Amino acid sequence: MNVIDLHQDISSNCMYMTHKNFFQKNNLSQWRNQFGVNINNQSDLPRILEWWIKIVFGAMCLMPSEMILPINITKQLIQYQIDFYKYLETESKWQIKIIYSYKDIESLVEWQLWIILHFEGFYFIDGQWDLSVLDYYFGQWVRSIWLTWNTDNALAGWASSNNWLTDLWQKFVSKISSMPMILDLAHLNQVSTQDILNHIEFPPMVTHTQVYDICNHPRNLTNQQIIDIAKQWWIIWLMPHPTMLGSTSLDDFVSSIKHVKDLVWIEYVSIWTDFDGTTSKQLIDWFKQSNDFPNLKDKLLQSWFEQNEISKILFENPLRIIRQRLN
Repeated sequence: MNVIDLHQDISSNCMYMTHKNFFQKNNLSQWRNQFGVNINNQSDLPRILEWWIKIVFGAMCLMPSEMILPINITKQLIQYQIDFYKYLETESKWQIKIIYSYKDIESLVEWQLWIILHFEGFYFIDGQWDLSVLDYYFGQWVRSIWLTWNTDNALAGWASSNNWLTDLWQKFVSKISSMPMILDLAHLNQVSTQDILNHIEFPPMVTHTQVYDICNHPRNLTNQQIIDIAKQWWIIWLMPHPTMLGSTSLDDFVSSIKHVKDLVWIEYVSIWTDFDGTTSKQLIDWFKQSNDFPNLKDKLLQSWFEQNEISKILFENPLRIIRQRLN
């Protein structure tokens, strides 16, 4: 059964958080970092290919202290991560390919991993609001973007901020709508998320989230927001993270999937892992790393999900958004 993982922090983990070799199989707590945070080494090419993960959104992000630096510096720092993914593609001897359009996916072969380059927050707009920078990053193969991350920027306030969308967001979203790119509403507060849902006319991703009725985290979605998203044939991507879920239990994570399924049906739910980006000492039991997907599949089967439903959750639903936006 093929899998699409909507988010792995491969570049920042390899470059900063663990300094690991992505081409070898590593242990969960192996390697080192200079930040003094817990190491969770959750992903590498052998573990990804061990269980049919075919497409990964390769995330790129700045550290909080880097986001406030001058634009020319933040652009250079993010370029290092773009170049790292290109390095992985070159060094993998055809096992890794970066996706430019949906046509690339049609040539997918079983021993390959396809990566969609993805920005965690857009901190690269100058004081004159020059959106031509989007054209530049499109030319650098970036195909998926969040507005903001864990700090405010020129587009929006983040989930725990009192600041909401800025005057620039509609212009930014309008430009993305005209390009084969994916917009992700992760890390916005609920008011900003609802504002965009009320105005946008193309399908975004709504990721890095969980169910607010299960855990009242500011990034989680209310039942009404889940219904509003599903009414437009969009998808909710649930995150297996203890902070968002309020639990380390794989049973509870599967229950959150069932909650969305029961609320709006199976076509509107998928998952993403945040593997390699999780610095918490607590992880979801039995679903801690890329080769743990069989545990998730087994738990879904035990919870009375049908095989075709599991295929929709893990592959077909996200593929629908990728096909719509990257064609």
